[in-house]
Amino acid sequence: MTEAYDPISDDELLYRRISTNKQLNYYNPDIDPNPSPKAFRPNHKFDLTGLSLYRAKYIRPQQVAENDREAKYFIAVLRAGDVRALGAIIEPCPDENKPGHVEITNLRSDNRRDTDELQFNLAESCLEVLGPFSMTVHR
Repeated sequence: MTEAYDPISDDELLYRRISTNKQLNYYNPDIDPNPSPKAFRPNHKFDLTGLSLYRAKYIRPQQVAENDREAKYFIAVLRAGDVRALGAIIEPCPDENKPGHVEITNLRSDNRRDTDELQFNLAESCLEVLGPFSMTVHR
């Protein structure tokens, strides 16, 4: 079985990329050790099939932060079992650019206004937040 479809165990750690843009206010460690629930709100353009996360066993936090816009990102760390206990459905979703990509398939752009409680609970269930990291990649 390839890493792309390897079953996700409950004890696995997952990474969620969070923008450092102060105007978005997704995370401010001076105010709260956890990110804002907005950091788990699906993007209307990019999260059509589910909210993106990455499996820590296949990728480093710095790699999750890689981007071609010279942006910095924090990385929220969650445990798969905790995420599932909240009612989230986590499915592998291979990404040709980054290994270990998964999605929360019941947290999508089309239902983002109906999932405020799940977004709040995901933010509260973060184990820690790493970074910020700045890893620019030119594709």
